[in-house]
Amino acid sequence: MAEEQTARTENTDPENEQEVNIPFDRSKMVTSYANICLVMNAPEELILDFGLNTNPPQSAEMPIELSQRVIMSYSHAQRLLQTLSVVVQRHEQMIKQQQQQAATGQAE
Repeated sequence: MAEEQTARTENTDPENEQEVNIPFDRSKMVTSYANICLVMNAPEELILDFGLNTNPPQSAEMPIELSQRVIMSYSHAQRLLQTLSVVVQRHEQMIKQQQQQAATGQAE
């Protein structure tokens, strides 16, 4: 089943951004958690292997199982990098605001 999601067009000029509805089919999506990523590069693409490290810190008792691989072009990786940068900055701003609110609440 496809569901509509609003996305912004790729444009370096924020004044000319447009919203478009893009149908996404998530019926075959698999969700997994990763806390490690191995990045490899080839001339035309990036290869990202994701896995779960269950070893205690500073230990290499068991091999880390890599379970998901994503291969993408450099242009797609660049767009992903830009998007992740924006999302992480927003998250950091939210955390900073929460910390400031907590600090002013404690000062009262």
